[in-house]
Amino acid sequence: MSLVNNEELKKLTNTTNGSINKQIVDFAKNILFSQLKSYISDEKQYKIINDKMSNMKIELLSSPDFKDKFYESNGKGFLPAAFVYGGIIYFRNDINFDINDFHNLIHEMLHIISDNGEKKGLLQHNKEKNYMYGRGLNEAFTEYLTSLVLEDNFRGYSKDFEYIIQLFMILTNLDINDLFSLYISKEEWLTDEIIDTFNPNDNELVGLIVEYDNMLDPNEKLNPNNVLQFLFNSIKIKINNNEKLDTEGLQELLREYYNYYYDMDRDLEVSTKTGMAEILDILGPYKHKMSR
Repeated sequence: MSLVNNEELKKLTNTTNGSINKQIVDFAKNILFSQLKSYISDEKQYKIINDKMSNMKIELLSSPDFKDKFYESNGKGFLPAAFVYGGIIYFRNDINFDINDFHNLIHEMLHIISDNGEKKGLLQHNKEKNYMYGRGLNEAFTEYLTSLVLEDNFRGYSKDFEYIIQLFMILTNLDINDLFSLYISKEEWLTDEIIDTFNPNDNELVGLIVEYDNMLDPNEKLNPNNVLQFLFNSIKIKINNNEKLDTEGLQELLREYYNYYYDMDRDLEVSTKTGMAEILDILGPYKHKMSR
């Protein structure tokens, strides 16, 4: 059950024929700020987030202008319900604002507070290769946070986004407070330490991140075999090193991720299917070993 319902939103929009207004925006800001307090680590973070929320801008555009502005922002694929461009959140002016739109508003507000120029949340610029990477993981974490803030379902993206961000946190030893700090920081978040924590023998975490960038590129597609192999390799290394693992959470999420692609009739390779069976066989005894 979400923190907000359609009846509350109807009351707040009764003077604007159901469209977004200042009361809605203030209501959203209050909910977001109060819910984020548990993730804010110090006064500096508190001030930065408070300032960004105070200066937040929202514009309503007609459907044609909304479309033009989205493509001007280098947007690709289907038109979103809302988007951020140039530090402004854009919505269409013809929507009948409801719980789905409120969810989208919180999602876009999180993009605003994590925007630090070239480094936007978990999306950052590799200056050597002139390449922006991390868009997929950034969307996954933004939506994961949105669902936590609103105590609502994960929306807007396929379920594997919800699973992959949690698997990522487990396999990089980052809890949600750690990742939130990296998300709003101006500093590059993908450090050698994080890459090595996932897999010290190879650059497989970068490979996983690029796969999820491909997921949001209409000219590319994600290969679940690659992603699952990256996950298997990371888990094996941690088990070989006798590292402490949330084996129960890991098993459940890995099954959910695997079953999502299995149920989607995607072409999972034989090596992926046997690799999954092997990992589950290893994780069972390892769970008992860790509990001793």
